[in-house]
Amino acid sequence: MIKERILQIAKKKGVTNRKICQKIGLAYGGFTGENKKRPVNSDAIANLLAEYPDVNPRWLLTGQGSMLREQSAPEVAPPPSEPAFPGFIEEIKSLSVKVGRLEAENEQLRTAIEAKQREIEAQAKRDRSPAKGD
Repeated sequence: MIKERILQIAKKKGVTNRKICQKIGLAYGGFTGENKKRPVNSDAIANLLAEYPDVNPRWLLTGQGSMLREQSAPEVAPPPSEPAFPGFIEEIKSLSVKVGRLEAENEQLRTAIEAKQREIEAQAKRDRSPAKGD
């Protein structure tokens, strides 16, 4: 059971049963008598693995494997031989060109709208002013 393995970790680490329970957020009373049969909550398991990162999670949960993780050099992934997202660079360049064209077109349309607004305002002034021949 997981609780028995937690107590084995305490022994291996040289801490008291009460101390390990305190560190992982459990009461030691939950490890005695009939309470031993009750499951451990996931927070306590997460706390234990955070407090003792060298503990093998597989062993803690199933009892399989060794108590402690094997000390090995961390695996470093080799650099990719191809880009992680093939074709994205070309697509980004293409979209950048399109955005440039759309920005230019947008500016032309703004200029045309402003010119039309000026024409409308001028026409409105002419319509409001009295005719010279009256």
